[in-house]
Amino acid sequence: AHGAAGGAAAPQPVATGRYCRMYQSLIRQQDARLQELMAQLEGLLHHNQSLQGALNDSLSANSHLKDENTLLKAQVSAANSLPSQAPPPPTFDESRVQDYEGKIQGLAAEVTRLTTELKTSQEGQKSLSEELERVRKDQDDLLELLADQ
Repeated sequence: AHGAAGGAAAPQPVATGRYCRMYQSLIRQQDARLQELMAQLEGLLHHNQSLQGALNDSLSANSHLKDENTLLKAQVSAANSLPSQAPPPPTFDESRVQDYEGKIQGLAAEVTRLTTELKTSQEGQKSLSEELERVRKDQDDLLELLADQ
């Protein structure tokens, strides 16, 4: 009975070594994937920051143009309400108002586009973060299995 136990024990170190190499290979692959995901996440974070900056710039410009447009409309309204004996009203350039309204519409479209792009970027970032967590958990599980071997 003792010889049978000794015969069964001999293949075990070979199998253990093979499992160790297999786990080490898996861990290396997961480490590489982890690094890749972290680099992608970092890139998305930088892209997200630049989109946020562009969005803030567009919102600021849009607000400024709306204020200018309101001022121009108030000037037109004031000029139209002057009595006829008053000095001639200041010249009003309708094309400027149309130009500003066009710019406002363009900026509103840009804000919408940037907001959509920002949401898409945030969703991609969330997806990568979730995948990163899954890979980390898998790696921890493999390390526990390796430690148990």
